[in-house]
Amino acid sequence: ALARAFQALGKSEEAEKAFALSSRLRSEDLEASQLLHLCRQQLEARDVGKAIETGQRLCRLSSVEHLVELGVLFGQSGLVEEALEPLQKAVSLDPNRFEARFNLAYALVNLQRHQESEEHLLEAMRLKPQSFEVHSLLGVVRSHLKKNLPAIESFRKAVELQPNDSRIPSLLALQYLEGSYYEEAIQSLSKAIKRNPADPTLRFLLIQAHHKNQDSVKALEQAKLAAKQFPELARAHYELGFQLASFGRFEESKPEFERALRLDPAYPEAHYSLGDLLLKQGHNGLALEHFQKALAGNPALIEAHVGLGKALLALQRHADVVREMEKAIALEPSEPQLRYNLAQAYRGLEDLQPAEPGADETEGS
Repeated sequence: ALARAFQALGKSEEAEKAFALSSRLRSEDLEASQLLHLCRQQLEARDVGKAIETGQRLCRLSSVEHLVELGVLFGQSGLVEEALEPLQKAVSLDPNRFEARFNLAYALVNLQRHQESEEHLLEAMRLKPQSFEVHSLLGVVRSHLKKNLPAIESFRKAVELQPNDSRIPSLLALQYLEGSYYEEAIQSLSKAIKRNPADPTLRFLLIQAHHKNQDSVKALEQAKLAAKQFPELARAHYELGFQLASFGRFEESKPEFERALRLDPAYPEAHYSLGDLLLKQGHNGLALEHFQKALAGNPALIEAHVGLGKALLALQRHADVVREMEKAIALEPSEPQLRYNLAQAYRGLEDLQPAEPGADETEGS
């Protein structure tokens, strides 16, 4: 079209250059299409090395559309590092191509390069301000960057664009909870549950929001609803047990923790909670077993380390307390209860030391 326009204006030299450029672009486009097809075949045949070589040949061309397709193809094939080159070149050739910006941002997210990803997502948002996908991914990226309020803003926009999406409300709620915006979390989750009543994650987050908002009555009410609606889920019984225990209703909470463990025998938090309950009841040996199982499932569960130390102290296994608490303190140096357990163990070991010969006689003389 440009070449014909130059011809009409009598600018033959410019028209000739435009025709040559158009011909070269068509030729490149055809070559890029053939290379992309070959690359796809090689990936299907699991000849990854050849596919990467073919992709590198395509990257020497200037077909933005095919470069984007190659980047997406590599990304879908798990070759995320290799996806960067074609997508970055596509962006450099056409900075206003939305597909290039968004897919480059997505690849960077998969590589945990969140700061770079945010920059490209902001550009993608400029190009498509009403893109649900952009606002959703931007919320995820900002969550990783610990940008709480901007993440909330992005997720809220995503929910506004697609109110019936089942994933984003829970991510929004997590950000509200992280920022201690408990009332906002409760309002958002209540609306989301009305739209998606069969989503257990939303119900569990609502329990957590009420609990953090220091409304134990509503937290227990929601936990009862969760256990009734999702009896097949271990977490539903754990949540109910936890809320019952917070009211001191241990005889009712114990069966719930046991149900949770029947459904999921490795559930670390349920093992810890049951162990804590048993420890309160003086069943120190059984409590110890549950704390050990909790830590087998999640070695970073600090409260289970604390419980383990208490159980060992109750069993007067002071040397074991020292060993276990020193390991736990290396994980969480700021937890005072670990150091308290350790101090109690050292005191117990000192009490067990035999008196020095003649000490009594010296004191009596």
